[in-house]
Amino acid sequence: MKILAFLRLLHRQGIEQSLLPEALSFASVLTFHGAVEMFLIVTAEHLGAVVKDRDPFIKRFFEGLHPSNFACGVELQGQYGIKRLNDLRNGFKHTAGFPGPNAIRG
Repeated sequence: MKILAFLRLLHRQGIEQSLLPEALSFASVLTFHGAVEMFLIVTAEHLGAVVKDRDPFIKRFFEGLHPSNFACGVELQGQYGIKRLNDLRNGFKHTAGFPGPNAIRG
């Protein structure tokens, strides 16, 4: 339960960061991505799924936890939103591509 409470805290921090003025709001991308990734890791552990760390982020969880690949699997929703978040995070973190206000709101 502690991990779920922490994830809720990260989510709230991401929301608060996203409402800050531009430049200060950029950190929300990293916070939201961290919360989503941690939630998916906890989900995989809870289900007893083995996800491959070397697979790309989306494939690792959306395919790794899918019922066609895992007997107790789940069909996750929101893949395109998570892909947008992941692409935004990668652009920001790896190439210093600052997200615009529309991307933050999204």
